[in-house]
Amino acid sequence: MEGYLKNERVLKNENPYYAGQATAGIGSTEKKQSAADEMYKYACTLAERTEQVAAMLLDRLRPVMVDSGPEPERLNKPMRNFPPLFEGMRNSFDQISQSLDRIQDAISRTDI
Repeated sequence: MEGYLKNERVLKNENPYYAGQATAGIGSTEKKQSAADEMYKYACTLAERTEQVAAMLLDRLRPVMVDSGPEPERLNKPMRNFPPLFEGMRNSFDQISQSLDRIQDAISRTDI
């Protein structure tokens, strides 16, 4: 059995599939990150990235964009209450959606 465990540790350390995963052993104080936490961090990272792309696109296209006039007022619709982790994920998804709206608006107003 000892050989199996040693081989498993070696395979996990060399396999990119296991990269970043905790390899806590018996008596270890390492805490493995939950799948929900990983998805939350990914949603936050993706939200930041879409914000950066939207800002970069707007800066690049501003000289060739036509004026759109006043922005329509957004209606706040009632939202269901979620636990904090899922609330954070929803906020990230909302941020991604707003960034995509900005990108779509910029593309539609570009006059080339």
